[in-house]
Amino acid sequence: MLGAIIGDIVGSRFEFNNTSDFDFELFTPACDYTDDSICTFAVADAILSGKPYQEAMLAWCRRYPHPKDGLGNARRSYVSSV
Repeated sequence: MLGAIIGDIVGSRFEFNNTSDFDFELFTPACDYTDDSICTFAVADAILSGKPYQEAMLAWCRRYPHPKDGLGNARRSYVSSV
């Protein structure tokens, strides 16, 4: 899980600006967590606490509604409709 979160943060600045250059600084001010990190924490929370996945996902997405580049369209729509 730690690797997934680190990878999400390091790669966040390339999400909509792909690069084929693999010689880059890992952490810069342009890096931040994204909705993928939030959902990873939500799934872990559900598994460890026994909460329903929907409850954990809604709680985490509502707790952190403004990740880098926002919530994806499907997640934003889902979180606001339930």
